[in-house]
Parts: sequence; structure tokens; C-alpha cells
Amino acid sequence: MAPTPSIDLIENTDEIWVFIDLPGFKPEEIQLEGDPRTLHVSATRPSEIEDGRNVLINERTVQIDRVIQFPTDVEMDEIDAVFDDGVCKITVPKAASERYREIDIRSP
Repeated sequence: MAPTPSIDLIENTDEIWVFIDLPGFKPEEIQLEGDPRTLHVSATRPSEIEDGRNVLINERTVQIDRVIQFPTDVEMDEIDAVFDDGVCKITVPKAASERYREIDIRSP
């Protein structure tokens, strides 16, 4: 079973921010897929263990797999992901129908 990365999910009026800890991975080793309610995050890197006499092996994480359920529908075509210093920050705009808005009151 793959380890579960730490995730912060922050919702504001128009978008959702997702912060995923992926230390030791490179951007090209990370895959993001999803639909309007779900984000699937996976990452794989080659093993660094070589043949030979292994005295102690606590291999670093080589595979991550996590599914995130969004609290509302999102615009999949407008998602922006930035990977910096081991953290992937994903900005996910809410679907127009899900955004918070003020409603005008009119007189009859």
C-alpha cells in the first residue's frame, strides 16, 4: 500500500486551494487527474536501492497515491498546479454555479 501524503484543502469564495507534501519527487514524476468532484494525485520515482550488501534499508517513499474529494463542483479546465520545494500547490476554481454570490433585492 502506498503512503498517504499530507494534504491541506482550503475553500474560499471562488476557489479551492490544495497543498500536497511530496518531498523528494520531481514535477515530472507527479500525475494529477480528476473530474469536477475528485482529484487523483499519484507520484512514482525509481528505487535507489542497488544490489550489494544492505546493512540498513529504510527506502525513501517511491510511490504516492491519494484521491481528494472536493466539497463542490470545480472547473477542471482552469486548474493551475505549481510544484515548489516539495509542495504541490493546486488552485482549483469552483464551477460558476457553485460560487458564492450576493443576491440583489428588488422592489415590486
